[in-house]
Amino acid sequence: MIGLSFRPDLHMRAELRQTLTPQQRQLVDVLELPDVSVEGYLEEMLTANPALSRMPDARLGREVKKAFARKASDDDLPPIEARLSASSDLVENLVDQLRLERTTEEERAAAFAIIGNLDGHGLLEMDLDEVAFEAGVTRQEAEDAQWIVMRLDPLGCGASDLIHYLAFMVEQQWPDDPFFPDILRHHLDDLRRSRFDLVAKAMELEEEDVEEYYRMLVEEVDPYPARGYSDVDPDYVRPCMDVSRNADTGRWEVQMHDPPRAPVRLDPAFEAKVRALPDGAERREALEKIEQARWVIRSLEERHSLVKQVAEIAVRTQNAFFEKGPVHIQNLTMADVAEELGRDTSTVSRAVMGRYFQWDQGTMALRALFVNRGGGQDTSEAKLHAAIEDIVAKENKRSPLSDDAIAKELKRRGLTGVARRTVAKHRERVGIPSSRDRRER
Repeated sequence: MIGLSFRPDLHMRAELRQTLTPQQRQLVDVLELPDVSVEGYLEEMLTANPALSRMPDARLGREVKKAFARKASDDDLPPIEARLSASSDLVENLVDQLRLERTTEEERAAAFAIIGNLDGHGLLEMDLDEVAFEAGVTRQEAEDAQWIVMRLDPLGCGASDLIHYLAFMVEQQWPDDPFFPDILRHHLDDLRRSRFDLVAKAMELEEEDVEEYYRMLVEEVDPYPARGYSDVDPDYVRPCMDVSRNADTGRWEVQMHDPPRAPVRLDPAFEAKVRALPDGAERREALEKIEQARWVIRSLEERHSLVKQVAEIAVRTQNAFFEKGPVHIQNLTMADVAEELGRDTSTVSRAVMGRYFQWDQGTMALRALFVNRGGGQDTSEAKLHAAIEDIVAKENKRSPLSDDAIAKELKRRGLTGVARRTVAKHRERVGIPSSRDRRER
């Protein structure tokens, strides 16, 4: 029954996408545009629309302020479900494999929801809380479904973000390497920028070893799971903001990398030409170009301001995490942030997906600061990893704990709703071997 309902849902989402106005599609695309693609997008818009021109630096603030007479609102945005990005071949391939997997009905429903919400890279474009809600399952069942989908072919589809995907892939290819996943989780930006000395110092490795890890990443790991099904250019994580401590207040603050104002404006010469045109088709077409240009400018401004507002709330809420570590992370959901901003949860989700920040511990996904309270589990992935590592560190090495025993200990510590399968998944994710392989003779 579930399999039969999946395909119509994909068609429905495609039809929704087709019903959007060009302006709505443009606004969605800009809000979710990867940071590395902004300049290319601007070049494309400048070429296609004569009503746009580059903004002279000296006039940036005044001109853009005038262009933003009306701020884009949630009413301008179609629901996040209206996007359909993954190729149909990839979706069909994953669905065919999923039908052969032994799963519970709840896991299967969540897995179908995950496959139906993959982006062009094969990564999950929505939060697992949203997956759970869409599939009518618990957060825990959504996590288990994600783990199932990521093990289908191609490996890694459905990962929450690029760091999650890359760490998963190197764990599959080099399961006995304790360093490679940690380098990707905490030092990917330095690795990408060839700052091998910084990574070597932080990881207590030789610089040539770090260079070899970089070679392995570039030459032996696919840059994203759907590479064979997509013509999207590969690119590794590039943070769009820094998070650092304010020396005066002691609080952690957000500094965006890109400027707050769009570097484009309405072209004055084009506007003057339009004013001189008589009423008619040519004038109407020119006015449409001006309106499209306003949407581009407005969308770029909305993109920057929304990401910054969401990041500021998340960083402010998680101050203890930055100060004391993962076990001190606070409860925070996208719905909490949406309520504070007076926005829709799906709008906040757009701002979070695919965004990364740089801080003194490395590069992190912005979504890592969100703790989801679904399925009876009231913890974050970072807190869960820290707890599992602490439990294993204190175990009797001659009689190491099984995954079931670790799950019971987590429950005793107040981390409820963590099943044995979940322990196994997260234990592998942080590079801890099974109890049999941990046993000391």
